[in-house]
Amino acid sequence: MEIFLVLSGFFLLFAIIHYAVRTGIDDSKKMKIIRKELSEIKKQLAILEENKKNSI
Repeated sequence: MEIFLVLSGFFLLFAIIHYAVRTGIDDSKKMKIIRKELSEIKKQLAILEENKKNSI
C-alpha cells in the first residue's frame, strides 16, 4: 500500500512538472512570434511616418 502511494505521488509530481514545462515552452514560442510581429509593425509604422514626412 505504501509503495502504491509513493508511486502515485511520483507520477503526480512528474505530470505536474511535465505540464509546467510544456506550457512554458508553448508560451515561449508564442512570445517569440508576438515579438516578431511587433517589430514588423514598428518597421511599417516607421515607413509610414517617413512617407508622410516626404509627402508634405
